[in-house]
Amino acid sequence: MASVLVANAPNYPRTELSILIEPVDVLAIATWLRHHGHETVFADLDRHGVEELRKHQKRVDLAVLVLDYLIPLHTGAALDALDSAIAALAEVADVVMLAGRPASYRPSDLLARYPLLDGCILGEAEWPLLELCQGARSVPAVVFRHEGEQTFAMRRPKVPSNVYDQLPDDGPISDRRLCRTGDYIDVRSIISSRGCGSVCRFCSTVDYWGPWRGASPALMLAEMRRLSEAGAGKIIFLDDSFANDRRRVIEFCELLRRNPLPCVWGCLSRVEDLTAPMLTDMAEVGCRWIHFGIEHGNHGVRARLGKHFTDDLAASVIAFAISRGIRVRTSWLVDAPGWSADSLEETFRFAETLSSHEIKLHFLVTRPGSLLYRNRIRSSHQLNNGAALAGSLSMDEISIHSRGSTQFRSGGLTNDRVGDAVHRFRQRMADRYQWVDDVAFWRRFDSKEASINDRFLSTVITRYGLGWH
Repeated sequence: MASVLVANAPNYPRTELSILIEPVDVLAIATWLRHHGHETVFADLDRHGVEELRKHQKRVDLAVLVLDYLIPLHTGAALDALDSAIAALAEVADVVMLAGRPASYRPSDLLARYPLLDGCILGEAEWPLLELCQGARSVPAVVFRHEGEQTFAMRRPKVPSNVYDQLPDDGPISDRRLCRTGDYIDVRSIISSRGCGSVCRFCSTVDYWGPWRGASPALMLAEMRRLSEAGAGKIIFLDDSFANDRRRVIEFCELLRRNPLPCVWGCLSRVEDLTAPMLTDMAEVGCRWIHFGIEHGNHGVRARLGKHFTDDLAASVIAFAISRGIRVRTSWLVDAPGWSADSLEETFRFAETLSSHEIKLHFLVTRPGSLLYRNRIRSSHQLNNGAALAGSLSMDEISIHSRGSTQFRSGGLTNDRVGDAVHRFRQRMADRYQWVDDVAFWRRFDSKEASINDRFLSTVITRYGLGWH
């Protein structure tokens, strides 16, 4: 049995407390190791800072620092702020590993930047961690620092077995006894699947996680019951594609109907995965919020991004969800290759037509693992006679929370023109939507609940749980 410290990496700046949820993806790793008999402790360095590590007096065999695993809260700047966290972990652990998407796609850069880091885990961390805990020093899904040498071999792992099949149906998926839930907002979270059924050009989910895999409806219900009994009144499923398996959702709703819980819940879904009967069932068993990534107001542009639903389907699904008492959040890109000011206005018009309760505007960045990232690398190689430029890309581009990105601007769509277009849209919507351009905005809801009719237009991370009644 190994002793392991699993740590959520600190954000930079540290995540605003008024939006902070427990890092359920990192807790899932710690829970997995406990399920397999290893002595495991958890530290949230984003919530409590590196000082949290001073409480762990006992030296451990292995420390795992996790950054941008499934919940994408970390900014690109967080990568530049890892020095103190890695140094503190090195003081209490024999081996320090980094897990998450940056570790998977940029292991050489990170090992070169942080000399106290012993290795990077590629892809899904649970399986290679079991091998590391058993003392293995040659793991296909791990890039090690070999006795100080700067030599690395990228060995992408095969798609692993479903981790959810290895957990008992009475849970937990993520054991909240490892953390203090009072440190976070009043919305508990569950991740009940990994992967996605579609490949959006700007997204790295499929490349990182592989084919969609999900927990059983029984395990989902057990996790909800466990949270409800601990006092949770609101629960969000943070799966990238909650309704990827329609039969699973239908069975889950039936189980929840037969075993009702005194809580409401929300999820993230693709427009094309939900039908009117499913939305009716979900609403009847407490679903009060759904996020849809629409991204653009033109069907052809969406298709080129990898989203193939029509305007009519999006409008009908969203209207039906709203009619069933479900709050809807839609997200939209404000820049992409070849877009113009006219293209952006088309997006704003469609967003206005859909009238979702929450509208989230975001900039596009080249997430490693996405098709856009691979195409950019390929173009760079061609322009430079095959020179390997992957390592020269800014580490900031790993983050999805970037403002004013200029890397794809064309067709006259400059930073200033995007800013002007967003400002005009904000003014147009001012009588219906509260404008949110700083996460500090959400502090006003720390001591009160939002109305079900409150509407938000945002360029920053949106707080979960507001208006869920």
